[in-house]
Amino acid sequence: MHIAYIDRSGAHAIWRLMDATALSVIADSHRATYVKMRDGRQRPALPPPTGVSEQNIDVPASRFPSDPRSTSSFKHQFRSWCQQAAPQIVHTNFCVPGNLARKIAKRQFQIPVVTTCHEMFDSMNPLLRWGVRRTEKYADAIVYISQGVAQSFRPDFDPDQHGVDRNDPRHRLIYNGIDVEHIQAVVKQAQQTSAQNRPTAGPVLLSVGRLVPEKGHGTVIAALPDIVRRHPDLKYVILGEGPNRDALLQQAESLGVAQHLDLPGWVDHKEAIRRMVAADCVIMPSHSVQEGFGLALAEAMLCETPIVTSRIPVFEEVAGGESHVLRFFAEGDSNSLAEELMSSLSDTCNGNDFRSLQERVTGHFDVRQMSQAYAKLYAELLAR
Repeated sequence: MHIAYIDRSGAHAIWRLMDATALSVIADSHRATYVKMRDGRQRPALPPPTGVSEQNIDVPASRFPSDPRSTSSFKHQFRSWCQQAAPQIVHTNFCVPGNLARKIAKRQFQIPVVTTCHEMFDSMNPLLRWGVRRTEKYADAIVYISQGVAQSFRPDFDPDQHGVDRNDPRHRLIYNGIDVEHIQAVVKQAQQTSAQNRPTAGPVLLSVGRLVPEKGHGTVIAALPDIVRRHPDLKYVILGEGPNRDALLQQAESLGVAQHLDLPGWVDHKEAIRRMVAADCVIMPSHSVQEGFGLALAEAMLCETPIVTSRIPVFEEVAGGESHVLRFFAEGDSNSLAEELMSSLSDTCNGNDFRSLQERVTGHFDVRQMSQAYAKLYAELLAR
């Protein structure tokens, strides 16, 4: 069996998820190829795991949303690659270039197509939503990474105990997975040296995510003046990079809390876990418009660090409930956030308080479960 995974070259979060599935395919003596669209405007691509082939498709960058040059170039090159490589399953992800890839694979080569939907439907612009609806008929299986995402595409989505939609078995739920065993090992090691990962002697608040408005970092900065009055040595650290960096710095400056904000940029995954372990509180302030799952939330739930997160449907789905070590605040409400943060910082907890969070992650979001679910789906499609 030869599986082709399709996405943009710089879609790091997607490729990290696909790594586990691709390696599982290879372990079963099958082949996996990453087909990456490159337009010169994205972050440098991650290297594929050992054993995974890579096919880069270079296209001209679009000058405007409906610019046909990049899609036309991808279409011709992807068609030629399918003719030569003869994949038996095509697995697409985000709608660019996934919409075009699934149409070519199914319509011209009758290759079974799996599409994974990672984003909330309404978070896409009208052109992308139109493309999704126009081409979804070419997918043999459409996977949603959370019930929240599923219901944004299909309001009547009704999964059975296996995650298959009772109304249309072509649609199903497969949760994103994280490497629970690996993260637990990093956490255990980090707990022995957590003081070395603290940027200040005072409380450390930490967020992980791109510096874009949808991630809600501005809500945290707006809450800082109230919190700093009680904790003058506090530091708020955001691990990530993005176009909203200058706006966040200006906001912190205008509120008089610039000295409490630390933007170190991206760090590697192990370092991010170590910093979550060392923090006094992990904050997930995302808005509901875009967040489809929240891998960082699932990872934080293993770190034995209190969490304060926006009350949005997908975070409630991942968290599974509220406790004194995982608190919710009203989305976008800095006053609500400040109240929950100060309560969290004044509370005491121990390792046993985090057991239910760890059990939820292990039971629902382990990468091995995700990989097994996709392997089973591929086998079902090839058996038809």
